[in-house]
Amino acid sequence: MHGGWEANFAVIEPHVGTIVPTEEFEWVRTLAERYLQGCSPLLEQRIRTSMVIDGHGDLLAEEIFCLPDGPRILDCLAFDERLRHGDCLDDLAFLVMDVERFGGMEAAPALTRWYREFSYETHPGSLAHHYVAHRANVRAKIACLRHP
Repeated sequence: MHGGWEANFAVIEPHVGTIVPTEEFEWVRTLAERYLQGCSPLLEQRIRTSMVIDGHGDLLAEEIFCLPDGPRILDCLAFDERLRHGDCLDDLAFLVMDVERFGGMEAAPALTRWYREFSYETHPGSLAHHYVAHRANVRAKIACLRHP
């Protein structure tokens, strides 16, 4: 996970001071590094307990279709399978951001609660927040790449 943050920061860094405010960049980097240093045992436990999956990679609300016989999820990341492998909670994080954007501030925590109930998966709330922050950082990286 640490490598993912660093790879994103490396892409964003040339845009610091122009697109990305310097203070925000440094603040996010500091918080991410602090969290990763403190949660190594938790992340190692999640690897040992099979919480790392070959998942979707960038699950967005627009890729979920609710049909009479159940939901269908389309368009997993196919171009780089390494981007699909990660903590199942990290895979949920892109969707959590979309649900917050479309459904409001209360909808995102509800999705995380429903996920916990359905999957019987337990995790500290800080880990869910960390993964959403990581996915937000990915979106910032993509915005920097797309900026003219």
